[in-house]
Amino acid sequence: WRGPGIETEHPVSLPLAEGFWRERERRNEFPRGLDLFFTAGHDFIGLPRSTRIAQERV
Repeated sequence: WRGPGIETEHPVSLPLAEGFWRERERRNEFPRGLDLFFTAGHDFIGLPRSTRIAQERV
């Protein structure tokens, strides 16, 4: 992802449903948006609505 405060791109793999990012895009139009938080054990990722996300198929 990329966005304010993120100096370089950071690849990450999240086990999400196929339509998750499509739904986020649909709901992310200004002035609304979704700030996302993912946790796993002691790991934490916060993605503000301004973060740009690129998907790669594996």
